[in-house]
Amino acid sequence: DFNMVMASDGGIVEIQGSAEGNRFSRKMVDQVLDAGVEAISKLFELQIKALE
Repeated sequence: DFNMVMASDGGIVEIQGSAEGNRFSRKMVDQVLDAGVEAISKLFELQIKALE
């Protein structure tokens, strides 16, 4: 379980993650952060287009 909050300038406001009894590697955390930044950036683009 991993949650991420990002500001419109690309700064990460908050991250929270739990391996739910397992472990995850640093590489996996980096991959999750990269995927989160990409997804949130797309959401920002869609929100801006919706407001135009």
